[in-house]
Amino acid sequence: MKDKFNSGLKESLFAAARPFLLITGLLFAHGGSAQTLADTEIEIDRDANELSDLLVSVGVARSDVASLLDTAMIITNVGNSGTIARCHANNRNGVLVSRIRVRIPSGGLRFFLMSDLLRQPLGFVGSVICNVPGHAVGSEIMLGVVTTDVDVQQDYSAGSTSILFPVAATR
Repeated sequence: MKDKFNSGLKESLFAAARPFLLITGLLFAHGGSAQTLADTEIEIDRDANELSDLLVSVGVARSDVASLLDTAMIITNVGNSGTIARCHANNRNGVLVSRIRVRIPSGGLRFFLMSDLLRQPLGFVGSVICNVPGHAVGSEIMLGVVTTDVDVQQDYSAGSTSILFPVAATR
């Protein structure tokens, strides 16, 4: 009886993990495409309303949800004046692949997607680092079949915030 229970538990755990395993396999299968460093920064300006739409899948057909995988990186400015975050993406080998800047109003938030950082966003897995003059807070959400938050590392010192979004992916 105990062996049947353990066997059923293992099958249930594998069934629950199967979507994550498939997505990870697809990302790494396509991740070998060459990425080049963008010569100029791209400016991104998305507000909280657009993030809300993404989180409830407005404008995304049910059949498209299964193919969607992207990462939203959110920066909230808790300072008294507007600021500009300068961010860069590194591929999984640590090679710099793109740069962006995001203007964030005082007390406001802006977000960008991993797909914004890449010209050919097929199967990318890497990280993003942002430097923000002033005090800011970073958040990260993986969007796809299952939407989940990702822990962000950040440091505020000498009037500047450094934010590391450790795992960012798009497909």
